[in-house]
Amino acid sequence: VILISNKGFVKRVPTSAYRNQGRGGKGSNSASLMDDDYIEQLFVANTHDYLLFVSSEGKAYWLKAHEIPEATRQARGAHIKGLLAISPNEEITTILDFKDFSETEYILMGTLRGVVKKVATNEFVNAKTRGIIGIKLDEGDRLVSACLTNGKDEAILITRKGQALRISEETVRVMGRASRGVTGIRLDKEDELAAMLRVSEGERILLLSEYGYGKRTDFDNFNAHGRGTGGQMIYCPEEKTGELVGAITVRDDDDVVVITSQGKTIKIAAETVNVLGKAARGVRIVNIDRPDFVIALDRVAREEEAVEQAEGADAVDAGDGASDAAVGATDSVADADNVGGPSDGAPTLTEPSDEPREDDEASEAAK
Repeated sequence: VILISNKGFVKRVPTSAYRNQGRGGKGSNSASLMDDDYIEQLFVANTHDYLLFVSSEGKAYWLKAHEIPEATRQARGAHIKGLLAISPNEEITTILDFKDFSETEYILMGTLRGVVKKVATNEFVNAKTRGIIGIKLDEGDRLVSACLTNGKDEAILITRKGQALRISEETVRVMGRASRGVTGIRLDKEDELAAMLRVSEGERILLLSEYGYGKRTDFDNFNAHGRGTGGQMIYCPEEKTGELVGAITVRDDDDVVVITSQGKTIKIAAETVNVLGKAARGVRIVNIDRPDFVIALDRVAREEEAVEQAEGADAVDAGDGASDAAVGATDSVADADNVGGPSDGAPTLTEPSDEPREDDEASEAAK
């Protein structure tokens, strides 16, 4: 779990440091923060993933996850400006992880004002810690969400006031790093983009509001529409729930980490959140004491290293079995030769005996 505070402190905490709690719990402290500081970004990744940081000015930087200093839940962490060469007025707005740079894998980005843009990942290979332009932002706009795609995926754009638009990625052409992008969803007055998700088979959307209410809903509830339209209703915000702050895709056996502006976190099982329709308010996921509010949520990454180690152990066992079989076959051939004995007419060779050694001993005594 990678945490970034509003004042720019960053740290890496193992997911094992968080214990599962029941739905509606108060959570546990995840950081020792300075006055007026709060946790602004939460991200879950594996240690060897590339982390692409996109700033408020549209510049992109990348690090490997293990290059971020590991710390305890109570530690403040290191300052992001000690890791990346960002300007004093620049802030990190979103983070994305991927395995490697490629021409056939794309980053689909969505901004606060509903603009979307698609760029190949190999465009960012030279970014590293000094940074390069990733997207040209309009004045007052910022990057909200990004996801990895293969060029033929579908994405769903979700706004803070509960609208959702499902679009095909093919309607967004591939662009250079310095371009602005195109209109993704038409926003109502005072509405903003809260999240953009890639449509994934076997997964559901998990939504979370400002004051801790959320639900799961199916992608099939939403039909694909043209880019630049208003979309369909996915949530009905109320005074009690607040507006939507984010959305993620989850499976039934996933765990989800939620974090508040005052640094409290709660880790829950996704299956404890009810699957509801488009207009439902949802259930209480985290108990919020105002003026605290939810600022982020993310799915806990699966540990792929454990799977690779298990596969490696199986390969070693298979190799040992093959070696044992080969040794057994060799022994069988040798036994077959011994059973056959010498050929007819051939002289029989006898093994040297230890008995003559007695004569030798007598001769030695006589001498």
